[in-house]
Amino acid sequence: MLQFGTGVLLRALCAASVDAANRAGVFNGRIVVVNVTESGFRLEAGFPARLTDVLRARFERLPDGPTLFVIPTELVPDNGPRLAAMVDEVAREGTRSDEFRAWRSARVRFCSSLVDRITPGAPPTDQCAALEAGLGYADALLTVTEPYSFWAIETDPPALRTAFPIDLSPESVVFAPDIGFYEERKLRLLNATHTAMAPLALLAGVRTVREAVEHPRLGAFLRRLLFDEIIPATDLPGDAAHEFAQSVVERFRNPWLDHEWRVILTHQETKMRIRVVPLIVAYGRRRRVPEGLALACAAHLVLQRLPVESLAEASQLPDFVAATTRWMRVLEREGVEAALAHD
Repeated sequence: MLQFGTGVLLRALCAASVDAANRAGVFNGRIVVVNVTESGFRLEAGFPARLTDVLRARFERLPDGPTLFVIPTELVPDNGPRLAAMVDEVAREGTRSDEFRAWRSARVRFCSSLVDRITPGAPPTDQCAALEAGLGYADALLTVTEPYSFWAIETDPPALRTAFPIDLSPESVVFAPDIGFYEERKLRLLNATHTAMAPLALLAGVRTVREAVEHPRLGAFLRRLLFDEIIPATDLPGDAAHEFAQSVVERFRNPWLDHEWRVILTHQETKMRIRVVPLIVAYGRRRRVPEGLALACAAHLVLQRLPVESLAEASQLPDFVAATTRWMRVLEREGVEAALAHD
């Protein structure tokens, strides 16, 4: 298996699933797993060209080889077709471009996927010695993660299973022809909540997700935001959405995870556009203003010192912009505690 990216998620979820399969004696080298984060998942970044180079090398040396499966894990809708389109665009340049693209279409399958496992990364320094003592060896790649693990891959299940039989437990790995439900569930109920809450928590001086959930005002706001505003903005089945949302709150409260808001804030502007803005637009179509999301956006703009226009399509909704601007004034004049008290 070939992996692009060095992120903690690859070690904690993808590599862990592959390791379990390897231990069962089912290793197969026809899989490329990708994780370069949302910010690297674009044509202008270097990654699509590097992946195209790898595929071109296979085309030149093993043109009649078995089908190759490329599985991106970035939290981007339809990440498989999007990555295929980027590779095809890069492939227009170079020798034998038409032949290569025809081979790519026939021999390489790009499978959208969705990964879900909260993974803060390396353990705190003061815990490393104790962990390594328990292991009996030093490990420079120690990764802290939660027990929950889920990976959904959009594909023809029998075809992928032949090359990559890791769906040993349906609770943790799913192969399905359509993973839209899993994508929407995780992207909106978990990731959008993270992204919306991070600026407010940091403005309030709260360091970790667990501390925010247990905070009297932030915790109550998080629950209202998730259950009263985010869920109604989706098309998810009500019972399934509420069950998953409740599990998200419990996962956020995990006492063994120090998941810091400053880490979650990485690439915040991009994450807001992908994860949160579509929820606001859904309210705009109903001519309603989600006050909690407006407060979250106000905190985002204040903390990041960004203009309202950075909210993309949400900046075209006059009523929402008015609410966001009002919350920005409250934050700047009275502070985050007062804003949460107003909400």
